Amino acid sequence: MSDANNIKLINLSIVIVDRGKGKHITKLLKEVDVAYHISSIGEGTAPTDMQAYFGFGETDKDIIFAFISEEKTQQFRNMLTKELCTKKPNSGIAFTIPIN
Repeated sequence: MSDANNIKLINLSIVIVDRGKGKHITKLLKEVDVAYHISSIGEGTAPTDMQAYFGFGETDKDIIFAFISEEKTQQFRNMLTKELCTKKPNSGIAFTIPIN
């Protein structure tokens, strides 16, 4: 049997959330047995004057890059939706890119 038939599809999942929420994302990744992920610090868009006046507009971000097998990708997406309410505005952004 050819090794090409045994290759598992891998996705790169990128999650961007407010600073401090990245730890929760990495915890979710461990729950789905993700073997490798990288966390980084980022900065979002500049807040408007009104946001700055009221103390809103958190611009510091956690960025998590995770390599997830095709079969675990949907499970991770479901966990993100449930745990972080990613369908609500301003809760973060997550997307997946196939890398095979």
